[in-house]
Amino acid sequence: MAGYERQQEMMAIALMGSAFAIITTIAREVQIRVYFTRDGTYTCCLQAMNSIGALANILAYVGYLLTVFNKYDDEDETKAFLHVVGLLLFFILAPLYALLQSSLLFKQTQYSMFIKIVFLLMAVLEYAVVIGYLVLKENAVIIEWFAVALISMYTGLFFILFLIDPVDDELKEYFTFGCCRKKSGASERKDRPSVNRKDPSANNRAEDIELA
Repeated sequence: MAGYERQQEMMAIALMGSAFAIITTIAREVQIRVYFTRDGTYTCCLQAMNSIGALANILAYVGYLLTVFNKYDDEDETKAFLHVVGLLLFFILAPLYALLQSSLLFKQTQYSMFIKIVFLLMAVLEYAVVIGYLVLKENAVIIEWFAVALISMYTGLFFILFLIDPVDDELKEYFTFGCCRKKSGASERKDRPSVNRKDPSANNRAEDIELA
């Protein structure tokens, strides 16, 4: 990938694509957490699978950027080494994330079996393509691009999951660092009538006025 002729354009596309994939990964982690917490079945095992999976996919796309930003045939040995490290991170961690996601997906009842099977087949195909690439290595340029496209497509399919279970409020709260909840709480407190602790009769008079 780093040997692509139009390197700057490739870097810009890779950067935008990786940012989108990382944001989607975080959103999916929140969605899973909300579902199992709401269902009362968010065990330590599920928490570990969810957190490890999200971290794995984020590191996978960091590896993807390392691969794109460093040429495999660069004269600088450090850059060539970073390219290989990034490639291994991407092609090992991304399929791992897909497998963990499929396991979590089968535990979520709001999705149909068809959707679950599609995601599982995509995860298995990712592993097959990546293994094929690692075996063929330098003679597998087409497989390399196909693997990247397949992994990106898998992440893109998450829009189906968000259409069915959007968890809008939780995502809004997460990505605004809880600002929405604070504002909502402040507005509720503002609308709530004040209580006069020193003169309870004043509270009764205020309630009578509101009722009138």
